[in-house]
Amino acid sequence: MNPEFIRTICPYCGTGCGLVLKVDQGRAAATYPDRENPVSRGSLCVKGWVAHEFVHHPERLTSPLLRKGDRFEEISWEEAIALAAQKLQETAAKYGPDAIGGLSSAKCTNEENYLFQKLIRAAFKTNNVDHCARLCHAATTVGMLQTLGSGAMTNSISDLAGADCILFVGSNAAESHPVLMGEVYKALDRGAKIIVIDPRETPVARNAHKLLRLNPGTDIPLLAGMMRHIVDRGLHKTGFIEKRTENFENLKSFLQAWPVEKAAKETG
Repeated sequence: MNPEFIRTICPYCGTGCGLVLKVDQGRAAATYPDRENPVSRGSLCVKGWVAHEFVHHPERLTSPLLRKGDRFEEISWEEAIALAAQKLQETAAKYGPDAIGGLSSAKCTNEENYLFQKLIRAAFKTNNVDHCARLCHAATTVGMLQTLGSGAMTNSISDLAGADCILFVGSNAAESHPVLMGEVYKALDRGAKIIVIDPRETPVARNAHKLLRLNPGTDIPLLAGMMRHIVDRGLHKTGFIEKRTENFENLKSFLQAWPVEKAAKETG
C-alpha cells in the first residue's frame, strides 16, 4: 500500500503552520512542511518537524485516568465525561456558578475554543473563562492595544522578508518564534540590516549588524531617549502623527524627563 500524504495544521501552538503528514499503513510516519500554507510558507520549527512522533509514542496517554488513592486507573471516555459533568454540577450547586472556572488552550481550534467558552458561560452561568495565551501575552496585548489600537501586530509575518531594517528589542525570536525568524533570515539574504537591543547573547544577537547590549531592565530609558532624540531633531512624521495618533503632546511631556545623556547613563 502506498503511503498517504495529508495536509493538516501543526497542533503545538496557535501560529497555524501547515504540515504534510505522511501516513504509512495507518501510522503517522513523517512530517514535512506545507509549502502552500500562507502562514509558514514551507518552514517549520523543531516541534513541527517531529509532530508525528507523539502520535504513536509508547508513553502517550490514550485513555482518561482517574485517581484512586495514590494511583491512576484507566476509565472509559463515557465514564470520564459523566463523572466530570457530575462533579462540576455538584460544585456549582453547592458553591454557586462562580466556583467553576475554565482554562482553554492555544492548541485547540478556534471552533473548539468557542464551544468551550460557550459551555462555561451558557451551561455553568459564569464568566470565569480564561485562555493560556493570557498568561504569556497579556502584557503585550494590552501594550499594543494602547499604542497601536489593536492587540496584535499591524503587519503580516511575511512582510518581514521585504524589510530593509529590523529592530529587535529584548526578543529572541530564533527560539520563541522560529517561523517568524525564518522571514527575518530571508530579509538578511536580501541585504537587510538587523539592530538588536538585548543584554543577552542570543542567536538573534549573533546575526545583528548593530548590537546594543544595555543594562538589564533599562529598555524604557533607552526607548525614551531614542524618542527624545527623534522629537528634538524633528525626525518624526508630523502629518502622520496628527492624522493617526492621539496624546502626542503627553508623550512629548513625558520625554522631557529623558534627555539622551540621562538615557545613556541609565542603560550603560
